[in-house]
Amino acid sequence: MKVACYIHAVRSWQNVSGVGRHLNELILQLAKRAEATVVCCNEGLGADGKLPETSPLRHLPLQVIPRRRRMVEVPWELLNWPKFDRWAAGFDWVYSPAEVPLPSAGRHGAKTAVTLHDAVAFEAPLWPLDARGKKSAARMRSLARTITRRADRVITVSEFSKRRFVEELGTAPERISVVGNGVSEFYFDIRTAPAAERHEDPYVLVVGGMHHRKNSGTVLEVARLLAEGDRPIRLKVAGICYPPFDGLAKGAPGVELLGYVKDADVAPMFSRATALLFPSLYEGFGMPAVEAMAARVPVVTSNAAALPEVVGDAGLAFDPRDAKAMAAAIRRLSEDDGWREQWVVKGQQRAERFTWDQCGRRLAEALGNG
Repeated sequence: MKVACYIHAVRSWQNVSGVGRHLNELILQLAKRAEATVVCCNEGLGADGKLPETSPLRHLPLQVIPRRRRMVEVPWELLNWPKFDRWAAGFDWVYSPAEVPLPSAGRHGAKTAVTLHDAVAFEAPLWPLDARGKKSAARMRSLARTITRRADRVITVSEFSKRRFVEELGTAPERISVVGNGVSEFYFDIRTAPAAERHEDPYVLVVGGMHHRKNSGTVLEVARLLAEGDRPIRLKVAGICYPPFDGLAKGAPGVELLGYVKDADVAPMFSRATALLFPSLYEGFGMPAVEAMAARVPVVTSNAAALPEVVGDAGLAFDPRDAKAMAAAIRRLSEDDGWREQWVVKGQQRAERFTWDQCGRRLAEALGNG
């Protein structure tokens, strides 16, 4: 099977996070099972015309489309043209691990598979009510409709997301394949610091920055509750903070804003964390929760969207607005080592189910059965 993997080159090496990590890992796994070629436009490449050394995909065969990305993708979306075989013919599948409106089959007859990571654009309460927010959501909904209408195979990362696409877009369930997400091995190599050391300087890790969808209002309320008392517990926030939460968090007691942090630097931060606080209102999957469990860190999360499916009974899940319950759980995790260890064990056992190898196998099966 020959597969052309269309990517935005910068996603494979610059500030790699959720979608970028999924992109890299799934293409590497696919390359073990099929003849995979990376295809991209001429943006985000190195001076030698190849993917930079920092891209995990650099060693794979590369086909460059000699155009800027918008010059290709805008006509794809609006006109279903030009056909992909203009630049890369002879493939059985054209696969995009991110939301790109690939054109339907050209002369070569290759089928198309596109990943839709979540259906958040259809969740009106999660978007800003200003004109910009409404326009952005409408744009994403239109893109999702175009992709699901054209693609021979829709790929997504959770049964929750699949169900929402069926409900909102009327896509036939048999056209949607769930491949999931995995956990990088280095998270399993993290070991929790000794309990005494944790108690000297306890903190809770928040991954993903701050904005409305991450339920940052509740995060700040949890921070306020944890800052009270004789043994305050700090919150460290890794990720970009968006208005108004950037301003609110700067004045909040016990909150440390770290900004964007690379994966390699986030992982060691788990080693002394009391818990991961991840009370999102909406996640198509929720990779930080699984990564924390792999790193032997208890997860305090919400019972919303895909998080119950991913965390199962291995995390402490609450109503996303119940800051008091979340703060109380974190307090107990910091004070009761035996109870904390129960969640550590359950979490690591749960995390072992999520490997990139399993995701790659499911992707290859989806294409092979397409």
